[in-house]
Amino acid sequence: MDLQLIFNVPNIIDYLRIILLFFGITQPDNIFSVSYIISSSLDFFDGHAARAFNQCSVLGGCLDMIIDRISTVIIGLRMLKKNIEYYRFVSFYILIDLLSHFVHFTVSCMTMSHHKNNTNVIMQIYYNKFVLFPICLLSEAFFISAIVLEKKHRVVNLLQIVCWLKTFFHIVQLLSAIMTMSDIKMKLN
Repeated sequence: MDLQLIFNVPNIIDYLRIILLFFGITQPDNIFSVSYIISSSLDFFDGHAARAFNQCSVLGGCLDMIIDRISTVIIGLRMLKKNIEYYRFVSFYILIDLLSHFVHFTVSCMTMSHHKNNTNVIMQIYYNKFVLFPICLLSEAFFISAIVLEKKHRVVNLLQIVCWLKTFFHIVQLLSAIMTMSDIKMKLN
């Protein structure tokens, strides 16, 4: 067991994200939203800290991806608590998000490649920081807006379009990962 790795700077940031999520789920909408926004914002810093301190690790990559997926489920559930009419959309969004990321992450582990290294042109566009950051930010804004604003607010409807775009990229990611996985020749027994 490597305690220095377990408690390195980027992993501590991820543990803080988990604590904020635990805290937020028991709070009213406004405090939940602030807690969630801080947790999501810290996602931006864990990767930068890992590279800055030369602390990139498999554990850190796993924590980051899993916390991102858990965050998606938590924000989706919180939104449904207030706006059940989004049930189909949120269910589809979470299903594609979880499926695409877990299959893609599995392929990345099997091929020992970084999850953002992708030969698919569409995924290269998505992982460009000038595309990925605004899409992620606006997707998070959709969920927060749906929680704190009135039902069917125009802003919520506009931001939902970005979530559909993100889902499109996740479908491409899933298909790309499935195609890559089908080319891997190895025995599992």
